[in-house]
Amino acid sequence: MIALVRANILLVAGALLFITAFFLIANPAGLYFLCDDFALIPQSNNRNVFQTNLLRPILEATLWIDARVWSLNATGFHITNLLLHLINSLLAYFLCKELLEKYSTAAKQKRLSFLVALLFLCYAVHSEPIFWIVGRGGSLAALFIQLSLIAFLKRFKGTLILSLCSYGFGVFTYELTWIVPLILTAFYFYEVNCQKLNRPYWPITLHWNVLTAYLFFRYFVLSRNLGNYEAGTALGRNYFNLAYHYVTLFARTFLPPMENSTLFATLFILTCLVFVILAVLVFKRSRKAFAFAMLLVSCVMICLLPAISLGIDTHDTESERYVYPATIFASMLIVFLAYNILHNSSHLLVSMALIITCHLYFLYQASVSYRVASNISRSTIESLNLIPDIREVSFINLPTQYKGALIFRIGFPTWAPGILKTTYQKVEVQSYKEVTEPRFYKRRIYPTSANKGRLTVDFSTDSLKLY
Repeated sequence: MIALVRANILLVAGALLFITAFFLIANPAGLYFLCDDFALIPQSNNRNVFQTNLLRPILEATLWIDARVWSLNATGFHITNLLLHLINSLLAYFLCKELLEKYSTAAKQKRLSFLVALLFLCYAVHSEPIFWIVGRGGSLAALFIQLSLIAFLKRFKGTLILSLCSYGFGVFTYELTWIVPLILTAFYFYEVNCQKLNRPYWPITLHWNVLTAYLFFRYFVLSRNLGNYEAGTALGRNYFNLAYHYVTLFARTFLPPMENSTLFATLFILTCLVFVILAVLVFKRSRKAFAFAMLLVSCVMICLLPAISLGIDTHDTESERYVYPATIFASMLIVFLAYNILHNSSHLLVSMALIITCHLYFLYQASVSYRVASNISRSTIESLNLIPDIREVSFINLPTQYKGALIFRIGFPTWAPGILKTTYQKVEVQSYKEVTEPRFYKRRIYPTSANKGRLTVDFSTDSLKLY
């Protein structure tokens, strides 16, 4: 009894400490608009929710709502991103609890689910969904995926309809949601083969029908086909690249980016060996626990399929939104394996505390990158807004990104109502440059800056020169 009380005190105290640290790291203050934000947010503000070939009207509608609520205040958009992540962390608790109740014999299901939610909250590879406004596509996808799965698992009257509706919203939000029928199929095979239950498959076919109807509407009604962005590698049948992308996506689900490729590959191999050893130990102790662990692994791998043509960077944080839904099941897998190896509650809590501390450290490193990128973006916009009568602007060494935090990689916008004070008739980029160390440019505006309505902006080593 005393040990149980001590374990609960440790759990509550540790959770409060980690949650406080997370909020300090994820503080929206200081974050700004980056890269695609300048293209998508103004269009969403003008009620254009069918902006691209990708068909993500619900994602774009959330940007419109934010624009109405926050009046194009960047901090407000980032608050919404943070709220979405908090909601997903809460849903991770309920999804884990449902899975443990239905598919596992593990005790202390609420405690394990709480640890999963806490680990997911602080997970290291969530930089884009938290710190980049348009990166919320990963968060929204995870939200609808989890709602659909939770409703389906409950199997109460009416929850199947809720599951289908959640999935229907999801497919019009982000392509990562397409995998829900595959995950439900994995659940079905687990129930039939491991639990020996006689389950009908027809409820899952309804989800497949939703996906089919969406694709039909997309291709034959709107004439929006898969393009190079979504499926370039797959359409080109470059199977080696597909395999490489899949491996790197899986690796980045568990590991933060690293500048040294050899180090990253070595740590990935070691991580896989650790998982294999833990899986063998779990298999020797309980076949049911091993089967459940393999179900979680299969869910992780399924979640990565929509991004297989795109891949992910192993050197910086770019594209981490693609692994966001997969980290839900990765968090469950880590906690479940730790629980089955460390039956002592205190040992489990200490091990999880160490793991979460490591994740918070790498999440902090990512937050620093986005704050540096935001500072560059904000100082550029504010400098140009001081000279609103410029018609043509030319950039030298326009910053593209800083350690994966995209800045102006797609170029500088000719217009961004509410953000830029003017619409440029011409924007010329003479050269691009990736920022490799923290830059806090000093603004230098020369007297000739408004001469004949033309302006040159030079990002030098220490100054933002406008002349």
